[in-house]
Amino acid sequence: MALFPGTYNISVSGNFMDYWADTWTQFRINYYSVAQDLSISSDISLDIPITAYILTGRVTDTNGIGIPDVEVEAPWSGSCTSLVRKTSAEPGSVGMYKLYLLPGTYSLRIKPPSGTRFGATTIEVNISGDTTKDIVLEEQNLLQGTVTLNGVPATPEPGWWIDEQEILGRQASRFIRIPGPGFLR
Repeated sequence: MALFPGTYNISVSGNFMDYWADTWTQFRINYYSVAQDLSISSDISLDIPITAYILTGRVTDTNGIGIPDVEVEAPWSGSCTSLVRKTSAEPGSVGMYKLYLLPGTYSLRIKPPSGTRFGATTIEVNISGDTTKDIVLEEQNLLQGTVTLNGVPATPEPGWWIDEQEILGRQASRFIRIPGPGFLR
């Protein structure tokens, strides 16, 4: 990188994908600070080591049975995010997930697949090295019914959804897309 003489703050941004146990993990950093007030007056070499730790675990029900297709996300914390679009459905590793994270404390967002009796939740985890964190989801009460517009069941397209936001309790707010004509589940 060609730079005029001066003082610079240097940061790095990047994206990394890993395929593991039949699922993709995405790791992204934005503007991760690597050098502050770096004085440039001639050619200089700057190595940029980044240490990301691995968080692994399994999402299960209260009977210890792995739950496939659960989204596990460590939302932006400082300059890092990591996301598993779905936990594994592969035999022998059902419910397994793997995230890459920089050191710090994260509130993991756990989003079970729609149509199940499991509710979305958040779990706090501190990362200071490779860590294992198993997650147990409990079955929740089920709200179901039919959405109609002028007596006609609503369809998934052009895009109907139900918004729920708990007033008191531990449920994470979420939108639920209507899966079929008028169905709410």
